[in-house]
Amino acid sequence: MCIWYDCAPEKNVREVVTVFERAGSEESALLPKYIRESDERIVDKVARDICYSLIGAYTNIKQHPLEAALDPRGYTPDHLEKCVIWLIYQTVRTVLRAGRTASSADLAEVQSVWKENPEFTRTINAKMATELESLGHWEWAVLVWLMGKDLYSASTITRQIEELIVRNCEELVRDGDMKNTTSDKERLLVERLRIPISIVKKAKGLYYMGRREWARAIKCLEEAGEWDLTHRLLWENVAPCIVLRSEVSSRAPPLVKAILSTLATHRSEIFHWDYRGSILNRYLGLFVRTHSEPSVISE
Repeated sequence: MCIWYDCAPEKNVREVVTVFERAGSEESALLPKYIRESDERIVDKVARDICYSLIGAYTNIKQHPLEAALDPRGYTPDHLEKCVIWLIYQTVRTVLRAGRTASSADLAEVQSVWKENPEFTRTINAKMATELESLGHWEWAVLVWLMGKDLYSASTITRQIEELIVRNCEELVRDGDMKNTTSDKERLLVERLRIPISIVKKAKGLYYMGRREWARAIKCLEEAGEWDLTHRLLWENVAPCIVLRSEVSSRAPPLVKAILSTLATHRSEIFHWDYRGSILNRYLGLFVRTHSEPSVISE
């Protein structure tokens, strides 16, 4: 209203805000809409309408820091909500970090003064990813982590994405593997977000390990190229069954030996191969021969 009725068209935003503040506006005029319209008398002296806070940051970012303007209490009673804040911040951050010439003198001044707070950016990023996951949109939380390439190391982003997929892998398995197809979310991850298929396969392998479904876990880990983890899984969980349990099907040793033969080609990437996988490989070779060539026993 102040901009529309009290200010001449040629006035810039800074001058309009100054006129508005000098007008002695009531404190309630600066409160968020949900407080102004509430039947209850909510008193929150810290809360300011987010639109006013953002305009204040635009006109005087030293006095009104951008991080302070992005307070969820400025538009919602849910103080933990971060979706709108994250979207606004990503937009403003992109504009302020752009190398192009600013479209106005005010924006140019903001660009020259504003210094990004990496800790604030990392915090709001992590909270956005957490909120999306809690709402069931974990696949878009992956996108949030991918957009933080200038905030985190590549290993940190990979670890966060792996953990995110592992926590929600049951959905991929239920909607994909159990139906002998690829789920929509897995296609989104691999085709649109370009997540390496090895990360998805590793997550599935870890999921199956937790369910003690060793055959499926080994298959996924092999496809992911996780040779050391596959070797450890064979040694700690499968080999004891083959060696100690007489009821194990004679089909199992040849299958495991085939896997070990593949692992042998990657022995340089496997910890303790020489006195674990290599020994098991030779033992199973003898087992296979005794079943296919009975004369080996007499020898």
